[in-house]
Order: sequence, then C-alpha cells, then structure tokens
Amino acid sequence: GAMTSPTADTVRAWAAGSVGLGATVEVVGDDVVLRSCEAEPGSPAAQPADRTELGVSYATLRSQAFAEALTSGADVDQAACFGEYIVRHITPEEMAAGAASDPATAQRLGREGSEACL
Repeated sequence: GAMTSPTADTVRAWAAGSVGLGATVEVVGDDVVLRSCEAEPGSPAAQPADRTELGVSYATLRSQAFAEALTSGADVDQAACFGEYIVRHITPEEMAAGAASDPATAQRLGREGSEACL
C-alpha cells in the first residue's frame, strides 16, 4: 500500500492542491519524491499560501538543488552543501513572492552556491 507519514501526507496534499503544475508524489523506500513543473514567476501557483506550503517549498527547492548538483557531477556531500546553501540564501519573503522561480535569482544563487560548495 501507499506509504503514510506526515511528510508523505503533506507532500501529497500540496501536490493535490497544485493545479496546473502536474505535480506527482512517489514514495521510494524511505524517500518521498515530488515532481512538478515550475510555475511562472508571480503566478498564484508560484506563491505559497501559508507557512505549511512555504515549508514544503523550501524542502522542494533544496531537493531540486541537490538533484541538479548530482546531475552536474557533484558528489553527495557537495550536492547536500549546494542544496543547503540555496535555501539558506533565500528569505521567506522572497520565497513567498516567487523568487525561487525567477531566472535571475536562480542564476545568482546557483553561481554563489557553486562557488561555495562545488
């Protein structure tokens, strides 16, 4: 059967409410994998509605950064550093305003995170 845990349930609830993002949730072993398309900057889907969604947004951003670093050839420690760097350098206000989907912000954070971790 489907894994039930607070994390999996929260991610499934977020995915179910994310109209237009094509979000899917898969449980692989102990991991909860969320896949979704990026929302357009400034669109309602790009802006978390409350603290729970904001927390999920941070976890999603960290996971995406981690996966991108691994895909680019980083080892696990470097990828973890990169993911942590990204989420530590975007404020809740920036996240709520959709800055994580902004190409200029993504490029700046990616460049800075690469210099710090990779």
